[in-house]
Amino acid sequence: MRHVGRDPRPLRPHPALPRDLPLPIRHLDDDVVVVAKPGGMATHPGPGWWQASCVNALLHAVPHWPGVGGVAGPGIVHRLDRDTSGLLVFARSDRAHRPLLEDAAAHRLGRVYLAWVEGVVAAPGEVDAPLGRDDDDRQQVVVREDGKAARTRYAPVAIRGGRTLLQVWPETGRTHQIRVHLAHRGWPIVGDVRYGTPGEALLLHAWHLALTHPGTGEACAWTEPPPATWGELGEGVAALCPTAWPGPPGPPADAPRARNPSTEDALSPPGRACPSPPRSCTTPGRSQPAGTHSDPTTAP
Repeated sequence: MRHVGRDPRPLRPHPALPRDLPLPIRHLDDDVVVVAKPGGMATHPGPGWWQASCVNALLHAVPHWPGVGGVAGPGIVHRLDRDTSGLLVFARSDRAHRPLLEDAAAHRLGRVYLAWVEGVVAAPGEVDAPLGRDDDDRQQVVVREDGKAARTRYAPVAIRGGRTLLQVWPETGRTHQIRVHLAHRGWPIVGDVRYGTPGEALLLHAWHLALTHPGTGEACAWTEPPPATWGELGEGVAALCPTAWPGPPGPPADAPRARNPSTEDALSPPGRACPSPPRSCTTPGRSQPAGTHSDPTTAP
């Protein structure tokens, strides 16, 4: 068990401004907070969205912070691209932040994504290709020999209308990794303006998160259905695999193949049930939007 304590030093105010933004909180305790980030919201403040990030929303929604790095606010553990929706964990204290960062660096955070891609993907596989910034466009990430090592595993779940729903396991955490790796294989994510074709929304969603709680040592897991912005392509997705394969090592060797595209009238479930993930730390029915919960550090 990893002990989580409190830093007695006075805390500095967080430089970001609190903002009343819609950000569902799926779990909150003294040590960690798990949120369901909507697509279009940045993980933290930056150029173009200094006041429209998860950090701004959390500073408004959560009145008390034990502190990270001497600052009263959330500690970043991992990030999602601004247009990617889904689950994110933040630390609430230094002694929670350090082990969570260590787990993220050692790929011990179980992260599973869902993505609709253009094209038919008939079998599980992986992309092992280094990534780096494009020399001509520093906002663009490309596969390049002198880039940083990056590896992504994937498994098809269903095929509809020439598109494939994938479960994706990133084994590293490079910027735009999933988007670039899948596009590199010829399967750009639906709605990816930068690496594919324009659409109303990027259909990439962080739907499963598993971690070891830094205070209790408990195995915790959460799943989050795709947002309404997925439209018809989001219908029935949650039933395809009620509990995701836990952890990031990738699908097992006998992972199910996608259904034959010649019979693509509807989504079909994978060939076998997924094993149960660790018990969720969230009490069913208790997930609440930002700003509507009570802070456990001040509640009786």
